[in-house]
Amino acid sequence: MLEDPLTRVREALEALGLAHERVELQASGKTARQAAQALGVPLEQIVKSLVFTVDARPVLVLVAGHHRVDPERFAQTVGAREARPAAPEVVAAVTGFPTGAVPPVGLREPLPVYMDRALLAQPMVWASAGTPRHMMRLDPKALSRALGAVVLEVA
Repeated sequence: MLEDPLTRVREALEALGLAHERVELQASGKTARQAAQALGVPLEQIVKSLVFTVDARPVLVLVAGHHRVDPERFAQTVGAREARPAAPEVVAAVTGFPTGAVPPVGLREPLPVYMDRALLAQPMVWASAGTPRHMMRLDPKALSRALGAVVLEVA
């Protein structure tokens, strides 16, 4: 039997010592805009957990909801030849979650983590808790520290 994604995320948060508040949305939060509307928060407070392939290796990029990753700038910033969004099947294989429900923790494989500096300007952020209908509220600074994220400009 496959492990429940909500349990996997909760256990990962506990192992990292990250306080959080989980909520179930009445509507899908698969996109950042949908999540912000369902939660009644600004788009800037939504964390998009995106998988990119950087020189063919997967990495996790945590991006503020109002930003888009510029692949060329991202590759240049991390000293890579190429960066591009991972295909949905790669996302599912390395994270154990489908696109649109990837949380920042509890991934199937440990990945290098890059975090959009804009998220640190928020007192609290909301990220997927492992399904399109579940979100969790976190302190972005604590999340960055716990994940050992490299903080940079990604937009």
